[in-house]
Amino acid sequence: MTLVAAPVHLAVPAPVAAVAALVDGEPVGMVVATLALGVSFDPPLCTIAVQRSSSTWPQLAGSERLGVSVLGADQDAAVLRLASRDRAGRFAAIGWTASPLGAVSIDGAVLDLECSIEQVHDAGDHLLVVLRVLDGRHDSARDALLARDRRFGRYVESA
Repeated sequence: MTLVAAPVHLAVPAPVAAVAALVDGEPVGMVVATLALGVSFDPPLCTIAVQRSSSTWPQLAGSERLGVSVLGADQDAAVLRLASRDRAGRFAAIGWTASPLGAVSIDGAVLDLECSIEQVHDAGDHLLVVLRVLDGRHDSARDALLARDRRFGRYVESA
């Protein structure tokens, strides 16, 4: 098995998150399944990995604040819309809220973070983006949407 032949990154479930901000007064966002929380507790940091080929990231990279919304297990339809190639329609029929500094949160998300970009590192064909968590909200009563092998699901406790 080689890493090139086997997409090992698809083997382990990962939370599905939307990263979004207001750009020229309109919501701009993308979906990531590379969110790592708890990278640092003091200061609170998280990371995302963004494909260098992304046409959305250059728009978000200049934002003062980014919203990171971990989507709920019932929001798989929202993921498909937010990941659509139709950038103008990504936020159609999806509820969202913007903070005063432009971070966009997706309504109904399990976890909403307001972040600033701390650092950006080269990481092969991706950029590793370190985000400083400035504010957050968590709905512990709901399950997060997980992605594994290009399918969506939810966490199930073992007996």
